[in-house]
Amino acid sequence: MYAELDVNRVLNLRGLLAAGLLLEDVHHVAPCLDMKTADFMACDNPGDATLAMYEGRLAELDAKAAELQRYRTELVDRLARLRAQAAGAEDFRRLLRSGA
Repeated sequence: MYAELDVNRVLNLRGLLAAGLLLEDVHHVAPCLDMKTADFMACDNPGDATLAMYEGRLAELDAKAAELQRYRTELVDRLARLRAQAAGAEDFRRLLRSGA
């Protein structure tokens, strides 16, 4: 069985990595890793380097989110064009079948 501190550490590390932090960033918050997740989120150990690290990772996530939104918009536009072309082709087939 694992000790509660070990479980807390793993859960907190998973959360940090899922949020976009890198393993090299973890040393900034290492003193707080063994806390329960709710306490970890409130851990008061900011320091200038820690704040800069969080701000940098947040900026990277914002850039990735903007890039994904651009890709999504492109896909929506392509899908709309393809559906419009398919609908136009179907209308043309119906017109040919009707003999008009």
